Amino acid sequence: MTGAGSDGYKIHASGMDGEAGKLDRAGDDVGAIRKAVEDHMCYAPDALGGSDSGPAYDSFAAAWQAEAKTLEAALHELADKVGISRRSYEGADNDTIV
Repeated sequence: MTGAGSDGYKIHASGMDGEAGKLDRAGDDVGAIRKAVEDHMCYAPDALGGSDSGPAYDSFAAAWQAEAKTLEAALHELADKVGISRRSYEGADNDTIV
C-alpha cells in the first residue's frame, strides 16, 4: 500500500503477487525437503544405538514429517489467501473508481 494523497491508498498488485509467489515457493521447498529426508530405510531396532534408540528415532522422524507437511500446507494456504486479498483489494479499488 502506498499513500496516494487525496485519493487514499492504492494496493500494488504486483507486490502482493510477488509475496504470494515467495510463500508458494517456500511451501514447495519445504515439501521437497520433507520428501528428501523421508525415512525409506529398514534397519534392525538396535542399529541406531540400542533397542530404545530405534523406536525413539522413528517417533522423532514421524513427528518431523508431520510438522513439515503442516508447514508446507500452511505456506501454500497463506499464498492463496494473499492472492484472494489482492483480488479483493483490486475489486474494491475498481468499485470505488466507478
